[in-house]
Amino acid sequence: VDPAALARLDARGWVDVATRLVQLELNLYNGNYDTFVTVIASFAIEASGGVWATRSLRPVRLRRSLLLVRGPHFFEPDAGEVLVLLCELGCIAMIVYYSARTLIEVRQEGVLAYFSRAWSIVHVAHSLLFWVMYLVRVAALVALSQIVPIEPEPSRFVGLEAVGALHYAVTYLNALNLVLVYLKLFKYLRLSTRLSLLVMTLERASSDLLTFTLIFVVIVFSFTLAFHATFGATLRAYADVPSTFLTLMNMAFGDFDYEAISEANYVLAPILFLSYMVAMILVLINVFLAIVNESYIAVRAHVAKEDEFILRMRAGLGRRLERVKGTRGYRFVSAKLSAVVGATKVINKQAKITARKCSVASHALASHALRKRTDGSLHADMDGDGEISAAEIDAYFGDAVDAAEADEFVRELDRDGDGKLSETELQHAAGASPTRGAPSEL
Repeated sequence: VDPAALARLDARGWVDVATRLVQLELNLYNGNYDTFVTVIASFAIEASGGVWATRSLRPVRLRRSLLLVRGPHFFEPDAGEVLVLLCELGCIAMIVYYSARTLIEVRQEGVLAYFSRAWSIVHVAHSLLFWVMYLVRVAALVALSQIVPIEPEPSRFVGLEAVGALHYAVTYLNALNLVLVYLKLFKYLRLSTRLSLLVMTLERASSDLLTFTLIFVVIVFSFTLAFHATFGATLRAYADVPSTFLTLMNMAFGDFDYEAISEANYVLAPILFLSYMVAMILVLINVFLAIVNESYIAVRAHVAKEDEFILRMRAGLGRRLERVKGTRGYRFVSAKLSAVVGATKVINKQAKITARKCSVASHALASHALRKRTDGSLHADMDGDGEISAAEIDAYFGDAVDAAEADEFVRELDRDGDGKLSETELQHAAGASPTRGAPSEL
């Protein structure tokens, strides 16, 4: 940082002893990915005296947004992004339809009766999040329309942080909505007693869990304030209350840095750490597990061994399968598959018979080739080199074996790959028992 620039800022009163935050903003553009990046470097001066530096890098693609903004475009959107925009418009139409249905149901049942069901609250929250998300999206378009075209003068800074923040807010709202979407699956799992064990367990334990949550919040909040007051001035993880709370949650699940807090305050660190771990792990977590386990055992005892919903599903699938079996298409496909399976069995049977015959023939040839003269040499070894070639096999057996069968016989029994058969290789082939019922002679 240029000291002269800081001196000018100080002279103009931009930075003084009352300053609590210094923030630098700049925009970057990556032409290869057609993406803007908003960069913010912040230097926060805590009341405790510490200075914490943070940075934020947010890539933002504005192409779909520019479809709805008047004025010349900095770049033109492609066909894929137009299709995505059309899908979003279709989603808006669906939200309008289901919101109208919800209003009709509320009017028919009454507000109190409708919201007395937990799943109705989840459904309304899901719809409201959709509406809030699209309102934020409109706000992003309005903010973007004020800076389009993005061709500022050299002396003018065009901030994209607000537009980027709104775009990320849309993403965050969609993330919350995804949780609610899959949470609503449990509503339909209630049709099956086995699949709804989790929901039934939590419903039975809801009153005890509510009391436990109040006690949990009081204990954890007290430790949060204690850790923040003790280590907030020296450790970034405890600089503020939200960060301290998240750090303590991680600590309860085994993710902690004891050396850091011990170096910050070696007197209070072991006291706070041990008391918190005892309260969380040995007391609170075990109480929570005991509540859930007791409720699960009670619910499991009342669940029937045979799930009626699963039985109805199986019966329905069985009836539909019987209907399909009676159709002409099913009979045609079944006949073709049966023909293919039968042909495959025949081919496999013929292959096994052929392999059996080859094994018997090899055993018989090897046994005859091992016949020896009075001097101990093999009859088939006509050149006396101690090994038998395919030509010698062909000459020894004469008309019983042709040249092609002799080559195949040598390739089958040649274990060392030299193209010839030794006495050991012949003994190995002859020693293998032929298939039962096959002749032992050629």
